[in-house]
Amino acid sequence: MLLHLFHQYKKYTPLLNEKRFSYLCLSESLSTLGNMAQGIALAAYIFTLSQSIFIFGLFLIIRFAPQFLLFSIAGSIVDKYSRRFTLTIINILLALLTCVMAFNSHSTTTILIITLLIGIIELPYHPALSSSIPSLVNKDQLGLANGLMGILTSIARVIGSAIAAFGLLNDTVTGLLIFNAITFFIAGIITWTKLPTANLDNDSSLEEGSQESTSSKESGLITSIKYIKNHMVLKNLIFGSF
Repeated sequence: MLLHLFHQYKKYTPLLNEKRFSYLCLSESLSTLGNMAQGIALAAYIFTLSQSIFIFGLFLIIRFAPQFLLFSIAGSIVDKYSRRFTLTIINILLALLTCVMAFNSHSTTTILIITLLIGIIELPYHPALSSSIPSLVNKDQLGLANGLMGILTSIARVIGSAIAAFGLLNDTVTGLLIFNAITFFIAGIITWTKLPTANLDNDSSLEEGSQESTSSKESGLITSIKYIKNHMVLKNLIFGSF
């Protein structure tokens, strides 16, 4: 068992030696930890505070609605601005909004408004993160890189859940929110100092045909649906994920 774990770790060694990728993993783990702890704690806290199923349901709708209604704008933002800039600004804004929420945690209205703002602000986060990885590792390591990122974020979710439970059981939601704000600040500093200044896309993008290059510059919901419709593997991946 230990030998198997050693071999599993050994294959990730070249990735961990890529310092900028390692720092990106750390940044994503911290951001995921903060998001997970905050999401779970607020869901329970908002019901305790309001004692209303309606308010609780409204919180969940506000939290996730932007992901379905505004997702088409995320790609255009990622393409237009530096991914380093995008990830840093998102983390800093999440930290500031979390601080505001912490000092107004007695107000249900404030929590709902900030939750909506957070849902909108973090839309480009994952597209920017995913598209940053090819500029930090070799093409033949992309599969391992994404796998390692998935492992670390899963661990961060487990730890974030435990932190949320600790905060709720000890009635320290305000302290929990401040802790999460600190994790977002640290993640923002890491992305600003370690990611490339300009967007560096994978070399394979240069080998695409002119028609593909033209279509990739287009954005919007209709364009996205057309693109998915014409790519069977991508369509199956999306269906499987759903």
